[in-house]
Order: sequence, then structure tokens, then C-alpha cells
Amino acid sequence: MCLMYKTKRIFGPKKLPELGRAVGQTLREFKKSTNELIEEDEKKEVVSSSLDKKSTIEETTNSTLHT
Repeated sequence: MCLMYKTKRIFGPKKLPELGRAVGQTLREFKKSTNELIEEDEKKEVVSSSLDKKSTIEETTNSTLHT
């Protein structure tokens, strides 16, 4: 409550809605960027896991063929 009072005194009642929108947009953009980074990292993990499985299959196949 004290913070709201001080903010109102500093910026005035007319600027508060603008300030609120700016904070909201900033938080949305931050959340969007964070989610994009998480999705990108998950995709890399899936690709890496698939490549590991493929190489394991190839190694097993090659060792079976050579014996």
C-alpha cells in the first residue's frame, strides 16, 4: 500500500495507467522470450537424444555385421 501511495505521488494519477500498461507489456515480453528459450532448448535435447539413439543403433548394427 505504501508503495502504491508513493508511486501515485511521484507519477500522478494520470500517468499510472500508462505505467501499468508498460509494466504489463514488459512482463509479457519477458515471459514470451523465456518460453521461446525453453522450447528451443527442449528441441535441441530431442534432436540430441535422437542422434544418440541413431548412433547407438548404427554401432550395434555395425558390430553385429562385423562379427
